[in-house]
Amino acid sequence: MAAENLAWVVAQMPHQPPMRLIDEVVSVDGGHIQCRCRIHEDHILLDDGRVSALAAIELFAQAAAALMVYRATKAGVTPTGGYLLGTRKVDLEVDYFLIGDELTIDVNELWGNGPLAQFECSVAQGDTVLATGSINVAAAGGPPPEAPN
Repeated sequence: MAAENLAWVVAQMPHQPPMRLIDEVVSVDGGHIQCRCRIHEDHILLDDGRVSALAAIELFAQAAAALMVYRATKAGVTPTGGYLLGTRKVDLEVDYFLIGDELTIDVNELWGNGPLAQFECSVAQGDTVLATGSINVAAAGGPPPEAPN
């Protein structure tokens, strides 16, 4: 079976360039999504040739948003926005990302209750994990659809 083309997920995200930091959705499986991004010369958060590793929090949030877009669309619901409520813990193994870095973002849903959800997240470059953490989010306009069985 051929892999699903997931380019439509990014196109449906409420984030638009230049604030859309996710370039590609690689895979979705239940409560897990994997996305990729590359740090380009015109990255909106670029400062003196680098992007603060704190941008990982936004990468986490945008990957979670992509998962919600995927679920909503598959359920026949028009995707709505959402809100990053915060994080309790983020560990950064680097201070910044550099132009040309290709990053993989993995997001796993830990729990969801109505419009609220929590995700465990990581950003890696190759086999090296650069950032980990958890985020809490709220869906706008009511609860997001559940993970398909």
